[in-house]
Amino acid sequence: MNSIKFKANDRGFTLIELLVVIAIIGILASVVLISLSTARSKAMDVRIKSNLSQMRNQLEQDYANGAYVDLSAGQNNTANINPTMPGGANLLVLVNDTGNLNGHAQLTNLASGGNVDLFATTSGSTVGPNAGDPSYLDSGLVIFTSAASGNSVQDYAVYATTTAGYDCVDSAGNNVTDGTAVTMPITSVPLDTNNKVVCK
Repeated sequence: MNSIKFKANDRGFTLIELLVVIAIIGILASVVLISLSTARSKAMDVRIKSNLSQMRNQLEQDYANGAYVDLSAGQNNTANINPTMPGGANLLVLVNDTGNLNGHAQLTNLASGGNVDLFATTSGSTVGPNAGDPSYLDSGLVIFTSAASGNSVQDYAVYATTTAGYDCVDSAGNNVTDGTAVTMPITSVPLDTNNKVVCK
């Protein structure tokens, strides 16, 4: 009967070699996961930017008689969406999607019928920058207007939070991306020299 003989140099991996291989695999896996996370965040920000662009296109398409009819002026220089107007339903879809993307589920609980106040607290009181109350930022999206409450909306600036900061589009045609982790305006309404709201 033949017996299998092992040479002295035929041996398995040492514990050190196995630990080195496991460490290398762990490092490579970490690099891949970090890359995937970064790519996911960038994709989310691109989609938010796309939503804002579509919101502006909708608002401009429905602009009539010197006013953005899909919006109504709320308190503290914020604008509400009117779902009964031509683009209102589409705007709510875009707002909901933005809220889901940036982790603000409050936007998915919008009431139907009448003007939709995106920035009302659970008690129903409206908040905004003029009130010095940052809680409206919990929505992850805010629409500013220079119009007083109850008046027609003749300008707007839509701000949405992203993974690094915020994106903004306005009625003057500006697109602003702030990637420095600075939050949206809190203590003052972003106005230009003509007292029109703008992206800053």
